[in-house]
Amino acid sequence: MKPILYSPTDTDFEAGGIGVLVDCKKCLVTEEGNGAYTAELAFPINAKYSEQLEDHNYQIKCKPNAEDNYHIFYIYNHYKDMATGVLYVYAKSRTMKLGNRAVKKLTFERATCEEAMGHLEKAMDQQSDIRLFSNITRVGSTSIEVTNPLQCIKGIDGSFNQIYGGEMKHEPFKLSLLSRRGKDHVTTFRYRKNLSGLKVDINFDGLLTRVFPYADVQNNEGQTERIYGNKVDSPYINHYDGEIYSEYVQFTEEQGVTNQTSLNNVAKKYFSSLNPNCDKPKVSIELNIRKMEDSALAKRFKSFRTIGLFDTFDVFHERYNIKITAQVTKIVYDSLAERVESLEAGDTKYTFFEKQKQEIAETLKGYTGKQYASNFIDVVTNIISGNDGGHVIWWPKNRPTDLFFCDNAKLEKAKLVLRINKSGIGFSSKGWQGPFSTAWTLDGKFNANFIKTGIIDANVFQNSFNKTGDVLRLVNGLLEIRNNSKKIMQLTKKGMEFWNGANHVGSMGTKGNPFPDLRDENGNPVIKDGNSLLITGDDPKTNVIGFSNKKGTGIAIAGGQQFHLGNDFYFIGIDGQDSTIHAKKLFLNGKEVIPGQNGGK
Repeated sequence: MKPILYSPTDTDFEAGGIGVLVDCKKCLVTEEGNGAYTAELAFPINAKYSEQLEDHNYQIKCKPNAEDNYHIFYIYNHYKDMATGVLYVYAKSRTMKLGNRAVKKLTFERATCEEAMGHLEKAMDQQSDIRLFSNITRVGSTSIEVTNPLQCIKGIDGSFNQIYGGEMKHEPFKLSLLSRRGKDHVTTFRYRKNLSGLKVDINFDGLLTRVFPYADVQNNEGQTERIYGNKVDSPYINHYDGEIYSEYVQFTEEQGVTNQTSLNNVAKKYFSSLNPNCDKPKVSIELNIRKMEDSALAKRFKSFRTIGLFDTFDVFHERYNIKITAQVTKIVYDSLAERVESLEAGDTKYTFFEKQKQEIAETLKGYTGKQYASNFIDVVTNIISGNDGGHVIWWPKNRPTDLFFCDNAKLEKAKLVLRINKSGIGFSSKGWQGPFSTAWTLDGKFNANFIKTGIIDANVFQNSFNKTGDVLRLVNGLLEIRNNSKKIMQLTKKGMEFWNGANHVGSMGTKGNPFPDLRDENGNPVIKDGNSLLITGDDPKTNVIGFSNKKGTGIAIAGGQQFHLGNDFYFIGIDGQDSTIHAKKLFLNGKEVIPGQNGGK
């Protein structure tokens, strides 16, 4: 279709606008997955409406892809090539105007992405005619300040795309973050070398065709024990010239592993569902449909003329007899001819940030032992995946000592930075020189704003939880409280142990049997270790056990002596029956009461 020109303030794009751009010689729309969405047009310098085309914010309606009828782009730049007499006009998607809105603060907890979009609309400095939508139902939380709506959706730490993932879709009055936008397996072609217009890079790095599973589980004694399972082979193990790509892979209790049997049951799903496509090489594809027109095989690529962004297609590699699935990550659409001009695609699993996500998950397994905190890995995954690019810089250039991963090609302009050198790893949102609020140095120091979840494996873990000298320590399975270095209490699997510094006072729990001679009518012990709730003291001279709810009243137990402090004592039988007191001697007012005689007067 020929593009149509509209004024900067037009919002009715079903009307005719200013006019049809009949002189347009080229109109290419480029969309990158969760990235830029632009249009480039070419006109004769003296074309009709050239005055408006050389201005800013005039709007252009054109067909952007095979699926949508039209999209609206606004002009932001132009270039006159006087040598060729061509006027080039550059335009951005109308949805990019959301970048003109301001957001002072956006904070929410455990909201779906659809709910988050609603929070974002309310947080704008003024209402926009571009609605925000999502069909992603999983929940997330974030807090973002002094930014704009586009940055909230993608582009900064804590953005929706980082938290929820998803695939963005632009419409004239709507910006969506969808769980899935593209279609799956739209076509298949056979890979052959030296095909004009087709560039395919095959990468075997990270290929796995055999795994040896293992797991660190807790045995009956509460100790961590490493177990090993049976090897698991990929269906493609014999496809790579007889070479077997093997590796030991760790599984966890979060995956349902508790013993060797469950380990084998989980591990056998490794290639089918836990890590699909890891047994196939990675692929990167550039396809120029225009150049394919001159190829004898052009008909085989006819279906690519209408393929869309985020669609997947299959590449059959004849030499290895494997089918690799690739996803469209960038597409250039010829709006005048209404067909795809060119595209770029990559392996659906191993895009750059997906690969980084997988590596971090594996690294965290190694650091945290048998429970590598899958919830925390999901958070890290959402933070790292969903970014729309990144830059790797060695610094300084002549003799590099530092490696930077950052959000800008120029180090001085970067804000989000990961820095690695011989001293450690640091993360900063303030630029390449820090401050690094999250860091891990090689001397063993770790600094972070929070540790969301996970297991810290250490013999002693200590933390001061108030400012009065109280310290909470984890010591070899015991939870211990100290005050000014003085031990007060320990919590064990048997109950609570009470201390006065180095002196043990007593315990409350299921430990021990303080009444070894107390037996039932059959001669069996009434109390057994672990089956009764007990309160015990160590020394009757210094450790008295007392029960009281008022000063001066109650029961005090001191070894062989018990003191009942009160005015009235009642012994009441069960179900209204008479109660009976069994004793060999009874004294009242200092005199012994003898059965059948008087006493105690």
